Amino acid sequence: MQFNIDLNMTLEKMRNPDPDLRYMATSDFNNSLNKSKVFKFDQTQQKKIVIGLLTLLTDETNDVKDIAIKCMTSFAPYITSALSVKLMLEKLQTILLDPAKKMDIHRDVAVEVIKQTLKIFIINKEFKLLLNDSFSIPLLNFFNRKELTDISIGYNLDVLDVIITKNGSTLDISNVIKTLLPYISNGVFANRRRTVQCIAHLSKYADDKQLELILNDSLTALKKCAVKEQMKVYVTLFSSICGIIKDKFGPFVNNTFVLLKEKFTGAEEDVDDDLKEAVLNTYNVFLLSCPSKLGKIADEILGVALEYIQYDPNRFEFDEEDGEAMEEEEEEEEEEEDIFEDEQDVTWKLRKLAGDCINSIILKREDLFDRFIEEGLSVVVKRMKESVEIVLDIILGIYSLTINTINNGHKVVHEKITQTIPTVISQINIILNGKKFVEKSKIECFKIISELSIFDGDILLKEIGITQSVITELLKAPKTHVELLFALCDSLRNLFKVKGTSSIDISISPILISLFENKNFRIAIDAIKTENSLLENTDTIEEGKELNVVNILSSLISLIKSDKDHEVKEQAIYCIGTIIKKFISILPFDSLKESFDELISLYENTFLKAPALIVVGNTINYQILNVLKNADKLFLQTIQQTQQATRQVKVTSLNACKSILESYPSISNKTIELALPTISSFIYDSDSSIVEISVNIISLFAKNEELINTILNNVYRKLVEISKGNNARESLGSCLMNITAILATKEKKKVTDMIMKIENHIYSKANLYLTGLMLAATKPEVSTILKEVKASVKILKANVSQSVEFFNTIVLLYAIGQMAINGEVEKESLQDILVDLLEVDSDPVRQAASMALGSLPGVIPFLFEKLQKKKSFFLMSAMKEAVKYTDQSEVENIIQQLILLGSDDKILLPLSDCFGKLISIDAATYVPRYYVPALKDKNGNAALIGSIKKTCMNNCDVQLFVPLIPLVVSRLGDKTPAIKCALFAVISYLLNHAQKEIYPYLNSILENVIAQTAVDQTYILVAKFGNCKHISDNGLDARKAVYDCLNVLIDNFLNDLDYKKIATTVLNGIVNDNDHDIKLLCFNLLTKMVILNPDPMVENIEDFVPEMRKLISSSLDEKNKDVDPPKQQELSKAVCRFIAKISAHPLANVSVQFEKLFNDIMNSLKMGPIFKSMV
Repeated sequence: MQFNIDLNMTLEKMRNPDPDLRYMATSDFNNSLNKSKVFKFDQTQQKKIVIGLLTLLTDETNDVKDIAIKCMTSFAPYITSALSVKLMLEKLQTILLDPAKKMDIHRDVAVEVIKQTLKIFIINKEFKLLLNDSFSIPLLNFFNRKELTDISIGYNLDVLDVIITKNGSTLDISNVIKTLLPYISNGVFANRRRTVQCIAHLSKYADDKQLELILNDSLTALKKCAVKEQMKVYVTLFSSICGIIKDKFGPFVNNTFVLLKEKFTGAEEDVDDDLKEAVLNTYNVFLLSCPSKLGKIADEILGVALEYIQYDPNRFEFDEEDGEAMEEEEEEEEEEEDIFEDEQDVTWKLRKLAGDCINSIILKREDLFDRFIEEGLSVVVKRMKESVEIVLDIILGIYSLTINTINNGHKVVHEKITQTIPTVISQINIILNGKKFVEKSKIECFKIISELSIFDGDILLKEIGITQSVITELLKAPKTHVELLFALCDSLRNLFKVKGTSSIDISISPILISLFENKNFRIAIDAIKTENSLLENTDTIEEGKELNVVNILSSLISLIKSDKDHEVKEQAIYCIGTIIKKFISILPFDSLKESFDELISLYENTFLKAPALIVVGNTINYQILNVLKNADKLFLQTIQQTQQATRQVKVTSLNACKSILESYPSISNKTIELALPTISSFIYDSDSSIVEISVNIISLFAKNEELINTILNNVYRKLVEISKGNNARESLGSCLMNITAILATKEKKKVTDMIMKIENHIYSKANLYLTGLMLAATKPEVSTILKEVKASVKILKANVSQSVEFFNTIVLLYAIGQMAINGEVEKESLQDILVDLLEVDSDPVRQAASMALGSLPGVIPFLFEKLQKKKSFFLMSAMKEAVKYTDQSEVENIIQQLILLGSDDKILLPLSDCFGKLISIDAATYVPRYYVPALKDKNGNAALIGSIKKTCMNNCDVQLFVPLIPLVVSRLGDKTPAIKCALFAVISYLLNHAQKEIYPYLNSILENVIAQTAVDQTYILVAKFGNCKHISDNGLDARKAVYDCLNVLIDNFLNDLDYKKIATTVLNGIVNDNDHDIKLLCFNLLTKMVILNPDPMVENIEDFVPEMRKLISSSLDEKNKDVDPPKQQELSKAVCRFIAKISAHPLANVSVQFEKLFNDIMNSLKMGPIFKSMV
């Protein structure tokens, strides 16, 4: 009861005549609500609080009104009573919709309350409907009244915009359109703009017919309109709608552009510039929002933009001849004596908007890039004389973006760009030396220098001479803006890559060193990176002496010893590594020793241990170890860093140890014996890269003959056991072969006996493969192996039961395959035997035989001969292995022969792998030659199309696949599982690696993703065995590829796409897909969406709660005492994770359904303990 008494006292104080007491009481109540989320209020209490706060909203004191708004917002999540919400809405309705117009002074308060509380109330479905009935409908009716004041219209348009934005899906869209359309052309200009904003936000929910009504009505009105101000309103409407609905605007863009073009052309110069500005802005929105729908309209926009970026009647006329040299700065100053001041120039906005259009064309319409280079580059270069700063920045940015686009792979005529460089650098010098130019323009200049360094550094260096003095001055100046310094340093790093110290005067080095001690750690880091780049690109020892690397090294060591930020010290460590690696021959003994002593001392520093180990590993060599005379000590100190370390530190420590051993093989036996147990312990690590490095280190130990027996008995025996155990990984083959070969040189019989100790239990493919590789590394007698393989054929054809002899044969097959790769086997002696083994009724045998067959030298013609007679999966698997060793001159012929084989389902997957490997050999030639025709043909070779994903993944240049984007997107509706799987895998790759190029197709990709997540019953096969049914889902892998694509869309583009549509698709996957893995994948996607952007999920949580409850109904059922099956346990945990993430949102409990589910899970005997650990 104490809380009730406190609440009554608080409400009493909130009604106090003294405004200060009212304010303090309301503020205290607000703070209490925000600090604790455990309060529960019954209906009576809620009503009292709402009435009290509503009274304060109309308080005479502004401070009290402001705190009342905050308190109402804080209290809204605690409201569970529809009566309280209705009371509040009625009060707000009275304030906003009062026909007597007595409460105008409170309308701004009411608008603010609506803005703050609406986002809370719409989470609860009951409140959402109440909001529509009790507020939205009366609000719309309000606009139909006569004699409304402009002020009341304005306030209520603001409210309506909030309602449309947050709750538009519940409105009668047609009615809202009908209500608002008259207001576009009536009333004050500000209200017409508000109406435009409302209609634009409403267009998100409109269907095609409703959009047609809005746009056609507005186009008709614009066509008849002669009032400039009203024409701007309509133009703004088109740009606002297009910016929101993006590609959906496509069907209307042509008619809209035709009319805009007419109005733009008919506008008078100087008089109607603001109308032209609105039209140019709309053109830019078209380019950004629906570039793929514009077609030839984009060409016309480019022409207009190139014309108006030169629109400068107040300034000067340009030279007619392209490429004419710019005037010197002195002549420029003389010219400007009789021109208008900047503030008199009213045309700059047109030039800015024209520049925006050009920028968008380069970004979004790469097909027009060549035309821009041909017609527009010289125009942009000439406009670098622009005097208005904001326009100049855009012009410089266009040039920088142009060079960046070329550097990223777009091919143009090189001469077109090189011709502009002298002029550009001349103007850059004027800008950098000019006092009237601010940092932004100078930053853009350095970005251009940086891009030109990559494009053609040699030509740039011929022109850049005068710029060096500016760079020096800017580096020295204490007040140089931080971002300008970063751009400058970035350009220096790219310049150094051109010709090292010849790129720029090396007197810049001491200036950079002086910045190492800068108080701004970001500046210090960039200065060290830049100095490091200079050192990395220094070619000769003489240049190193000139740079005085000993002095630089001393400065860096002092920096590491200082109390500077660890991120600064990390860069200093890498810079020390560069000096030691490149200039060791001129470093005094004392400097070298001090450097390594300091690096080794950093082994004790948690933050700097990893970079120190990396530098030690990269720089250590015999000369250093001989000088330091501490190889054994250093090795032991380094290996100690692997203990209780992170993965990164383990890897860097082991790599450093490997480098020490390789540099100084005469490490003592005592040291090796001390280190061996530690290194041996890593052969059981779950990280294969750590296992591989450890085995390679042990292989180096094994070169010491005295240690062979120790390693053989204590370590190698364990490695053999690992190779035959559950943790065997095929990636370890190389390091296991290496150590086996070393040990076998002295103890071949022992090693072979260990390897071939095969027992009568089940082995995996990885076990048998690794065992075969190790056997091959012992260099066995080929004739003996052949004899045993031949003898096994008859036995295996008669009996394939798993036995010691069965597994032994498979090991021999993998061994002989490796021996064939090593050139130890003749194909004629083996190929027929291996083909026979492909007929054995055992997949493990056929896998091993196909790999061995494909490893034989010159076997491809033989395989084609066999495949033409019989298309077999394992024959094609042998071909997949064989093409790994193909000479480039044979690739074209092999591809052609593979195409002739067709794409039979039996050979589809290995055939795709073959195409992928072959096309990757010369992707630049073969990608356009084979993939474009295959994608254009609806009946194109499925295996060839399927190989696109393989080629993408083989480290090919992503730009090769950019021209395929429209073709791949057009095929995403394909139902064939293999093609579907490949296409979505390719799209996923491009969504990650070609984001700019694929962006215009996002909505089309999403629509196909949504359609293709559905289970296709055509590929569900049911086989009956007596009373049992076996269900095969041949479309499963393809659906997984689709969901993987959706995962990439969520990662990279969630805020650019329809959030609710994605969430609904994922929920359907959870509910409707029968595959357990896909259900779990969908839960991961939902949880990721909550992490990336929780608000929309919370707003729609009541759509998800019923399905979540169904999924865990058995776990929530207290009567069900049985333990849930493993799959149900996984699903229950997935639901818990999702609910836990949602519950972290402060407004989640506004939903009564969600709160009940949350409490039910929390109190569940089965799920409660797990859930509590997640919340």
